[in-house]
Amino acid sequence: MEGFSVRIIGGGVAGSYLAQLLAQRGVQVELIDFQKKYSKPCGDAVTLRPWISKLLEEHDVISTSVKRYSILVDGDLVSEVNFPSANWHIIDKHAFVEKLWENASRAGAKVRLGSYGTCTGCGENCLCIDARGPFAHPKRTWVITYRLLLRTYERWDPGHALIDFYPELGGLFWLFPSDSEGRVVNVGAGWLRGGVRKAIRFSLEKAESLLGRYMIVDERAAPIAVLSRIDIGGDRVFRVGEAAGFIISSAGEGNRPALESSRGFAEALLGEAPSSLHMIKKRYASSTGTLRSEVRASRISLLMAIVTPRLAGRVLRLADREFWTDYLSARLTMDRFAYHVSRISPLLVSSIRKFEV
Repeated sequence: MEGFSVRIIGGGVAGSYLAQLLAQRGVQVELIDFQKKYSKPCGDAVTLRPWISKLLEEHDVISTSVKRYSILVDGDLVSEVNFPSANWHIIDKHAFVEKLWENASRAGAKVRLGSYGTCTGCGENCLCIDARGPFAHPKRTWVITYRLLLRTYERWDPGHALIDFYPELGGLFWLFPSDSEGRVVNVGAGWLRGGVRKAIRFSLEKAESLLGRYMIVDERAAPIAVLSRIDIGGDRVFRVGEAAGFIISSAGEGNRPALESSRGFAEALLGEAPSSLHMIKKRYASSTGTLRSEVRASRISLLMAIVTPRLAGRVLRLADREFWTDYLSARLTMDRFAYHVSRISPLLVSSIRKFEV
């Protein structure tokens, strides 16, 4: 596998971070995005791992940190979780991706404008990486999320996040801090039933009830492929991030899976000299095993809400603090999910597999 180059299609978090990692190790990299200047979609939150926290600190993109959470179901408070230290960072995603682009370019990567099209390979000595996010998947797998940045008149605790689940709608509403002063918050919703117009109206009404007066700073909508299948690719076209199906459907989180999968692929490619594409794929699959398990558990929980919303609502209401700690820490793998479900309703465990995608 000597003398190869890498072409990355898609310059979001996954693609730009992979470009930086590979270029800094001397790999010939071409990063292609459909726009000259990155315009971030909705997500600002990143669940932390020590190496991710260090990465975000190094790039100086942390807006605030969260360690207190209110969990609601259909507007009713069911749990409050307080961590001793920050569990999430809220980041300036636009600045983060721009800095990754700059670092990759400085290390020798070619960053250029181009059409996403279809990632079909780029020659015998070239690996193509599909990092197109939701655009790598059919629209039937998407949910459209709607997000508002609001400037508040009453201060919101910049370390406090609120998540409100609506099983009947197949989704959730959120309120996250967006600055360290408690004056700007991120409010939004995403669900499989009800449509984006209802999400817009609902978000505005919830914002008024929670915040009182506010001023809209920014608003936008973006797709998330919550029903996509995990597919890391192979045969000269590999996938990272959401393009590979690495999205936490039950939370809508894509930033951490993007970073973890890109790091996993870089390790697979740059470790002990791989002798074949099959070896790269095997290493990549191994390095993302835990993430894959977490994604599967999140898909099952979402499908349970779609197929049996009342039962899903009951499970969420009965879940204890240990469950929510795992959820908020991104530790809800298949084993942990089955463990929690067995404590809430043992009869459900045997039927979990039928929901798998």
